[in-house]
Amino acid sequence: MRFFFTLALLVHATHGMALECQPVGVTIEFKPLQSSAPVRQDVNAKELTQHARQTGSSERGPHSTVGLYQASSRMEVLAEVVRDAQIRCIQKMTLAYSFNHAIQIAREFAPSTCLYRETVVHEREHERIHQDYTLAALQGWANQLTNRALQFNNPKAASDWLATAKNHLNAHVKAIVNPQQEAHDSPQEYEKLGRVCGHEMRYLGLNR
Repeated sequence: MRFFFTLALLVHATHGMALECQPVGVTIEFKPLQSSAPVRQDVNAKELTQHARQTGSSERGPHSTVGLYQASSRMEVLAEVVRDAQIRCIQKMTLAYSFNHAIQIAREFAPSTCLYRETVVHEREHERIHQDYTLAALQGWANQLTNRALQFNNPKAASDWLATAKNHLNAHVKAIVNPQQEAHDSPQEYEKLGRVCGHEMRYLGLNR
């Protein structure tokens, strides 16, 4: 999965009364570009297997990759800062996560085949894991900031904190999502595929 990160600051100046930092408010925007990943058949099994190994998406040894869930995402951390002559307060933060995704099925397999149908079911579960666990990771990270006042003595301190926070958020999302994706690609899952579609796998030389 490709992951892009951007960071933006919006600064407001206050005048007159001494500034007192309030607990930060965090909003999550979760924006898939499609409600459901489209199924594509752009490449054959050999090309799909090579792509999966190059991107680290396959841990299946010498076996061919029949299907693959692909996602390209962008995380934006938008912070609204208020300041006076002495301090800066992060007043609001928005975590905006958008992504584009697709399921690739090797083009050798027609939609009428058992391998096509069962592989789509398997990859749909990868799609669900990506969405459910990413959203849970974002919510968990946001909850850690609830009721915290974020006060800084200079602009650089605020920018440095946000840069560190975005790296922590990136690592946090991966730590939550990746183990779930790996667990779904279990030996039991492929044994099930062999039981259900074993006749096609033997015919095509795809025994796992």
